[in-house]
Amino acid sequence: MQLHHHFRIDRMKSNTKRLAGRISILAAIAMTVSGCQTGAGVGGAGGSVFQQLGGMNTLLQLASVFLQMSSQDSQLSGLFQGADKSALSGLLANQLCASLGGGCAEPLTSAQISAGAKELTSAQSQAVTNTLNNALATTISSPLLRETASQVISPQIGGILGALL
Repeated sequence: MQLHHHFRIDRMKSNTKRLAGRISILAAIAMTVSGCQTGAGVGGAGGSVFQQLGGMNTLLQLASVFLQMSSQDSQLSGLFQGADKSALSGLLANQLCASLGGGCAEPLTSAQISAGAKELTSAQSQAVTNTLNNALATTISSPLLRETASQVISPQIGGILGALL
């Protein structure tokens, strides 16, 4: 009888450890998922990249600087003839806001961005990426946030610009 009692206790301890392990795994998964939804894991300090960058004011400044630099680039200036840069700046800022977790409505769909990317030559696409990096360096002081924003925006910036123009 005593042996049977110890066996039950050992089995209960084993089940308790297994349950505790499963709870730990579920808690880790829950924390990871909630971090992804809020953007807390992206830049480190909590909040979305949009919030870490300083919100819409920073993105409006970034969009304005990017469009100004792009319109002065010899490979891109022809794209801007007749374009209303102030209207483009607001649209671009909203697109960036949505991409960086700010909750803004996206003015462009992914299909429009894909189609816009086809409007640019490969040299123009490279010039757009280089200009984005220069604009980021001008408007965002933190190297980590610049890099994070670049990783999110760079793959789509050519298509965004092509679609907006």
